[in-house]
Amino acid sequence: MDGNLWTETFLCVWEPVFNMQSAEVVAAVKTGKGWTLALNGKPVWDRYFPQVWGQRYSPDGKRIAAVVAPV
Repeated sequence: MDGNLWTETFLCVWEPVFNMQSAEVVAAVKTGKGWTLALNGKPVWDRYFPQVWGQRYSPDGKRIAAVVAPV
C-alpha cells in the first residue's frame, strides 16, 4: 500500500489498514502457525490465534489493537 513490497510471504492477508499519520500499514496475516498482526509486513505479535479481525490504530496513530479468537 505504501509502494514497498513486503519481504515475508503469508498464507493470507486480511483487510490492511493504512495509518495516514505515519504511512504504516497494519494487517491480520495468516502463517502456518495461525493468525497474528503484521506492521509493514513484519509480524508484531509473538502469539498466534485461530482468527484476528478488526485491527485498528489508536486515535494518536501510535498503538494498534485487534479483536482475537483465543486458542
